[in-house]
Amino acid sequence: MRTVDFTLTQQPLFRIRGRVFDARTGQAPRNATVSVNPMKPTGGFGITPSSVNYNSANGTFEIRDVPPGSYWVRAINFANPGGGPYSGDTAQVPLEISNVDIENVVLVLTPGFQIKGRIELEGGSLSTLPNIERTRVFLTPLEPMPFGSPQDPIKPDGSFTIDNVHPGEYRINLGMPQNTFIQSIRLGQTDVSSRVTILGPVSESLEILLSTRGGRIDGLMVDKDRKPMQGIQAVLIPDRQRDRRDLFRFATSDQTGHFTMNAIAPGDYKLFAWEDLEPGAYNDPDFLRKYEAVATPVQISESSTSTVEVKVLSGN
Repeated sequence: MRTVDFTLTQQPLFRIRGRVFDARTGQAPRNATVSVNPMKPTGGFGITPSSVNYNSANGTFEIRDVPPGSYWVRAINFANPGGGPYSGDTAQVPLEISNVDIENVVLVLTPGFQIKGRIELEGGSLSTLPNIERTRVFLTPLEPMPFGSPQDPIKPDGSFTIDNVHPGEYRINLGMPQNTFIQSIRLGQTDVSSRVTILGPVSESLEILLSTRGGRIDGLMVDKDRKPMQGIQAVLIPDRQRDRRDLFRFATSDQTGHFTMNAIAPGDYKLFAWEDLEPGAYNDPDFLRKYEAVATPVQISESSTSTVEVKVLSGN
């Protein structure tokens, strides 16, 4: 048996020091917790509780053994630690660690705030959409957080309010009215269709534009001998903006191998179908990359209908 040699290099580790205080009282919170989280989690790094030291007497904290990288440093004050729904204040700041310790980080705890916005329908009135009054707009954190973002139903004029928003990175989601797609999402003049970074209270309005001018796919699922296949899921994935899950479309072939997809945003896509696939495997870019060359390309334009034949792939 051949031997394999591994060369290990010692990674430099650094320290973060700072202070937490309540914006309303100016005092150090008794029940605060401090954490540091990678901006792009990889699953291979996490700060253990023993590496974080918080002094509730004066609000100072120290986080040890942090590798170089981009991070969020967060403080959360649990008003009712150990039970009940989350009702505390938060603070969060971005940090870049390269080759030195970080000192004098200030985390100012503030309560959740409101974001106001409006939904509009391109070239039409929202009142023409079925069950539009049931539509909700909500923020989905890109990393686990102990709080949500409750919201009221949208009003007849399309306006809405999202309450209890805390600093963080989010995706903007909504329960889509039938046969519509998201044309754009803007916070003020900034495109936030993929994600939005909230550092504190915002004065800009969150503007969501819907459209009913999406494309349609009529497809046929076939095996290597071009025989129709029943019960196979088709997954339509955009060539760009793959972090926008609202652009994905899914359908399952019927007993004749046919399937349809509706309300597809204009753009270039790949259509995938696997005979055996672990649920959600298509969310892994490395897995998807293996099948890019054999996927079925589809170009969607406004109100178009594309007829395609999709060869089912092996997921193994």
